[in-house]
Amino acid sequence: MIKKNGKTIQHLYKHISGVLPDEYQEVEYLQNVVGAYIDTGFRPQQNIFAFELEGCVIDNVSVGFGVRREQASDNDNCSFMSYRGESIRNDWACMSNSYYPIQRNVYYRIAGDNSSFNINGVKWLDVNRTNSTRLAYTAYLFAINTANSVSLNTGILRIRSCRLYDNSILVRHFIPCYRKTDSVPGMFDLVNGVFYTNSGTGMFLVGADVTLKKINSIRDGFNRVIFRDSSI
Repeated sequence: MIKKNGKTIQHLYKHISGVLPDEYQEVEYLQNVVGAYIDTGFRPQQNIFAFELEGCVIDNVSVGFGVRREQASDNDNCSFMSYRGESIRNDWACMSNSYYPIQRNVYYRIAGDNSSFNINGVKWLDVNRTNSTRLAYTAYLFAINTANSVSLNTGILRIRSCRLYDNSILVRHFIPCYRKTDSVPGMFDLVNGVFYTNSGTGMFLVGADVTLKKINSIRDGFNRVIFRDSSI
């Protein structure tokens, strides 16, 4: 039994170690082919929403993540995008003039909450997200949901993992995988035990199978150690 601050976290440790239900095989990444995206089913509220995503851009076409009511000028945004495969553009709280240079085929750990936007565990931007109204639309992976219309889903992105938080509560923890019975690829949500498949056109490609591995510590997207097993 593993404890942290007096609380049992065996469940978290099991999940982070790569254990999925027997019907699913974890893979290194999920990659979209143009038109494919995943509807997370989650409607964020900007002032209490946070996320962590690890991924890399493959081509020079823009591709996004998240949800927004209108375009980049909207203050309700909970989205970001890879701008032409050359930079990460932050659309958090109408900050679309903020660009972080990236390289294609290189993985980045991206994390944001209501006060900061971080790349690879280092603060990139201070933000101030204060909108307290929950958006009427759900967040997408591999695309942006713009008022229930799919946008920015023409680029190619690989995602290794993604976590969504609501008021500091983990509400989605996506692990790339495929269903063993029919090889259908998608993201398995460890929080709710739900397998999410393609909501769009196109298809998904998967990386190599991942075998169970034991690790001695876990860091979140803000480079904070959230778990350490001193017995390893």
